[in-house]
Amino acid sequence: MDFVLSFKKYVENYKLAFSYSILFIFLLFVIDPLISIFGGTLNISYNIVNNTLQGTIILLFTTFILFFIYSLIQTVLIYKIGKDYNFSATVPFNKIKNSFYKLLKFNFSTFLLLFLISSIFYDLGILNNFIVQFILLVITVGIWFVPQIMILENEQIPKSILLSIKYFQRNWFHFITLFISSFILIIITSIIDVLIKGSAGIIISTGFLVIFVIPFIEILKTEIYLNKYNLLKPRHQLK
Repeated sequence: MDFVLSFKKYVENYKLAFSYSILFIFLLFVIDPLISIFGGTLNISYNIVNNTLQGTIILLFTTFILFFIYSLIQTVLIYKIGKDYNFSATVPFNKIKNSFYKLLKFNFSTFLLLFLISSIFYDLGILNNFIVQFILLVITVGIWFVPQIMILENEQIPKSILLSIKYFQRNWFHFITLFISSFILIIITSIIDVLIKGSAGIIISTGFLVIFVIPFIEILKTEIYLNKYNLLKPRHQLK
C-alpha cells in the first residue's frame, strides 16, 4: 500500500524531513504580514490592488524564499525515493542543481500565475465561488506530478505538464488516494490548531505541517507516480 510504504520512506528519511524546520523557522519569524498562518496553512492576501508597491514586492520576495527552500527539499526527496527504484543511483551534483533550478522556476511561476488569477477573481468578488474554486483545484491537481516527471524522467516543464495531465486522466484511483490522504492530513493539522489555543496551537500545527505533512505528501506523490514502473521494487522490499 502506497500510504504505508510512504510512511516507511518518511521514517527512513526523517533527517531530511526535519530539515524542513528551516522553513518552519522562516514561517514563524520572518513571514510577511500579508501572509497569515492558520490551521498550519498559509493564507495569502489577494487584495493586491489596495496594497502598496513595497508590500507587494515584500510579499513576492518572501514567497520566493519559501519556494526556494521548498523546491530544494522537494528535489532531494524525489531523488532519494527514486533511488530505491534504481532511478538516479549515482547523480552528479550538476544534474541535481539543474533539476532544482528547473523545479524552482516551475513552482514559482505556477504560484505567480495562480496568484494573479486568484487576485483578479478576488477583485471581481468571485474567488470564493464554488465553480471558480473547483476549476483552480482541477488545475492544481492536474500538475501534481510535474516535479516527479521533471526529476525522474528528466523532462522539460511543458512536456512534464502534459504528461502529468495524461497521468491524471489514466489513474483516477491513484489521484483519489492522494487527494484523500492530503485532505485528511490538512484536516488533522487544522484540528490541532483549533484544539490547542493561542500561539502554541499555531506553532504546533505549523510544525506538524512543515516537518511531517509536506514531506510525507511529496514522498507519497513519488511512490504513487512510480507505480507506473510496477516491475521495479524498492530495495528494502527485496530483502
